[in-house]
Amino acid sequence: MFLSHNAIVLDPEVAKDFSRIINDNIKNYEKKFGKIEVKKIKKPKIIKDEKVEYTGYIG
Repeated sequence: MFLSHNAIVLDPEVAKDFSRIINDNIKNYEKKFGKIEVKKIKKPKIIKDEKVEYTGYIG
């Protein structure tokens, strides 16, 4: 099993501004190239014999 975690920490004002910029760019992209299709992610199959440890740590 491979687990990767990345985090970005921003001040609330910067995060909101960053979100607005990203959303504006997505809208402009979709106007020019069409709607972006988002595929649903399938839940992984759990094998009963496989032991997977998860500490619940995020951060």
